[in-house]
Amino acid sequence: MIPRKMHIDFSNTPVHWAPQSAFATINNASSPIASAFEPYLNRIMARVRDTLPASKSKLKADIDLFIAQEGHHYGVHNGFNKILYAAYPGLRKFGKDLAAELDRQAEEASLEYNMAWCCGFENLACYMAKFTFTKSLRWFEGADPRVRTLFLWHNAEEFEHRTACNDAFQALSGSYALRIRGFVTSMKTIMTYHKNMIAHISEIDRATMSPEERAASERFENAYNRQFSAYVFPRMAQIFLPNYDPWRQRAPAALHQALDEYEQLTLRREPVAA
Repeated sequence: MIPRKMHIDFSNTPVHWAPQSAFATINNASSPIASAFEPYLNRIMARVRDTLPASKSKLKADIDLFIAQEGHHYGVHNGFNKILYAAYPGLRKFGKDLAAELDRQAEEASLEYNMAWCCGFENLACYMAKFTFTKSLRWFEGADPRVRTLFLWHNAEEFEHRTACNDAFQALSGSYALRIRGFVTSMKTIMTYHKNMIAHISEIDRATMSPEERAASERFENAYNRQFSAYVFPRMAQIFLPNYDPWRQRAPAALHQALDEYEQLTLRREPVAA
C-alpha cells in the first residue's frame, strides 16, 4: 500500500463532468458517502490497531497505511463535495445523516461488530473497483480530468488495500457469522443511501430535461445497474465462503497501470487541473 496524496483543483468543476451525465450522477452520489463513511472506517481501524499485541507489528503497520490512504480519499472528496452541495443542497443532509448513523454505531455496537461492518464494505469495494477497471472505463472517456482522477484513483487504492480490513477483523474476532452479518448490513446501508442520493440528484436534473432526454437518462441508469449487478453480485458470492480471503482477488491490468500513473502524478506535487 502506498498513500498517494492527490491534489486536485476543483475550481469551476461541472457536476455533469462526463459525456454521459447519468454516469456522472451515479458516481457523484458516492462522493458524500465517502466523506461520511471513511472517517468512521479510520476510527474503527485505529481502535483495532490499538488493541493488537506487539506481535502483530506487520498488521499494525498495514492499518497505518490503510488509514493514510483513506484519509487522503475523504479529504479530496470533501473538496469535490463543495461543488455538489452548491448544485444540490439537499445532498448535504444525506451525508450528515449517514455520518450520524455511523457515529451512533461506533459508540453503541461492539468493536467486533463495527469491524465486521467495515470489513463487509471493503469486500464490496474490492469488487466495485474491479468492475470500474473492467467494465466502466469507457464511460470515463472524455470526462473532466479532475473528477476522472478522483474516482479512478480512489477505486484503484480501494483494491490495493483490499485485505487490510479483513486481516484486522480476523485478528480481532474471526467469527464467520459476524463477518457475514457485517457484510449484509453494510451492503444494505451503503446501497440504500447511494440509491436515494442518485434519485435525489436525478429528480433535480431531469426536471429540466425534455421527455426524450429524460427517457435516455433513465435507460442509461437502468442499463448501468443491470451491468453492475451482473458483474458484481455473482462474484461476491465468494464472500460467503468460510475461508474467503480478498488477497486472492487479482487486479485488472488497467488498475495496475492506474496505480503507477497516480503514484507518478502525486510525486509531481502539482494539482490536477482542467
